[in-house]
Amino acid sequence: MRVTRKISNKLFLIYIHSNFLTPGSINVSPLYQPLLNQLRDDGYTFFYWYRQTSLLNKNSARYSPWSAAIHDVAVTLDAYANKIFNSILPISFHFSFFERFLWFAILLFLRPSFVVGIEPSQELCYIARLLNISCIDVEHGLRSPDTYYYRSSYRYTSSGYPRFLLYTNIADSRLLEGLLPSYSLTLSAPCMEFLYEYNNITTRVQEKSKSNSLSILFLSQYLKRGSELAHPLPKEMLLSLKSIDIPVILKIRLHPKLIVNQETVQKLEHSFNKQINFCCANVTAEFSCAKRSSIFEDLLDSSGLITLASSGYRYAQLLSIPIMIYSELLNDFDNCDHDNGLYGFTDNPTLDEWKGFITACATFMPININQLRNIKEIHEKRLTSLISTLREAA
Repeated sequence: MRVTRKISNKLFLIYIHSNFLTPGSINVSPLYQPLLNQLRDDGYTFFYWYRQTSLLNKNSARYSPWSAAIHDVAVTLDAYANKIFNSILPISFHFSFFERFLWFAILLFLRPSFVVGIEPSQELCYIARLLNISCIDVEHGLRSPDTYYYRSSYRYTSSGYPRFLLYTNIADSRLLEGLLPSYSLTLSAPCMEFLYEYNNITTRVQEKSKSNSLSILFLSQYLKRGSELAHPLPKEMLLSLKSIDIPVILKIRLHPKLIVNQETVQKLEHSFNKQINFCCANVTAEFSCAKRSSIFEDLLDSSGLITLASSGYRYAQLLSIPIMIYSELLNDFDNCDHDNGLYGFTDNPTLDEWKGFITACATFMPININQLRNIKEIHEKRLTSLISTLREAA
């Protein structure tokens, strides 16, 4: 039986994964902070709950052991129960009593108007629906039936989807058509991280000076889920960089899932340096990651972006930076005609295509302040429209 009492409490429960927080800050995530800032002005307050994978070192400013530990206990108990039941029963069975009870107790006590998070668990979404509380999934990465949160191997119930899914690109929303239940709706949203970083972006653009070297950003991807290995650098890319006469800085941004510990990072950096030194005397590697700098900082220091399948290419699109995608994995997400030097969407770009991309990087004209203001206005309008929709839903 669903609880349908009208909720008037102006409270947001924030479901947090620590990997998406701003380094050195408590409960601040660029992926949803502009939305929360506007809602705070509306009189909303926020309660933060860390998911079970968010246990951090006690010296971290984001250390919140009690909520993450409680969540971890519930998830672990359900895992043990599943193991026992599935060893006894002749049919596949999914046990989720402990986590559902935890969320029921929390939501019944807090009575928030909304729950917002990045890929909120099925159990949280299910209990929120039961209590007539809207659950919002903030966009992270790319969404399709094959991505982790939506694939059938993860989904055991159609009742555990968020009420609202925010998206910045309509293509992602269309890919989920036919998969989402009727109660789950997609809502157009701004690029939250751009709005969050806007002041830093404009300052960096104003202070940026001309460099004698060419800087290109490479978004590294992990080899497979759970692996500490990264995809190697494309050989044709290295050959194309070798062929030009000026020094090149290849800034390699490590994927957050590869930042397991310092030893793993050192191994990755050594591997990438070895690949570069074997081929290119004119290329110097620099390394970054989400824990050290925002993606916009890295992009504004670069004249081009290279990726296998990272959603980060959309940030480069926003800034009109040349892009090379050396894979067809993103075709479903963005297969329209591309301007501004987007050369990719092929498994094996030829050496000439790589050289064409490098030429586009070498002649790239950085974005100016007026262009940035225009982009900001567009995304602020999207934010205003989104908040208006959420007000009506409350």
